[in-house]
Amino acid sequence: MKNKTYTDNKAFAVFDYTTQLARRETLWRWFSASGLAKAQNMDVTIGINFSDDMYYDSFSVSQENTIWVNNRLHLLDVPLRILPSNHLKRQPWRIRSLTCDTTCVDLHFTPLGSRADTKVHVLPVVAVEHVMPYGRLDGYIRLSSGLHIDIQDLFAVAGRHYALW
Repeated sequence: MKNKTYTDNKAFAVFDYTTQLARRETLWRWFSASGLAKAQNMDVTIGINFSDDMYYDSFSVSQENTIWVNNRLHLLDVPLRILPSNHLKRQPWRIRSLTCDTTCVDLHFTPLGSRADTKVHVLPVVAVEHVMPYGRLDGYIRLSSGLHIDIQDLFAVAGRHYALW
């Protein structure tokens, strides 16, 4: 990984807040990134928040799957899948839309490191497995407006969470 120095106009943050009444057994995948990307050969600031296996409407579209482009929010209108490899902490993940009629997502996430927690409690009635790799993101997103966003070497964080309560 290259060393980078950030000035105030190149430092980015993402805030994710979720409230839910979880099922007894839950599994979800989550993905977030922010920084500079290219759209129509111009620099744009982006913030990405995607989830898979939670908050689906009747068309399998998650209301949490959003991208900010230059401070403007865009809700993705297609089903999205976050596909981790079998080796969550080391092997590439793929984030893609199931259709590409209007909106299209095709991203590749390469983990550089991770944090993880696995706990199994008495009589395996309660279990938690959480893996959160961080790394680099490459690929593209095409919004329903036609805006094509090219993403190269963007810092990102992913997560896979399983819980049995």
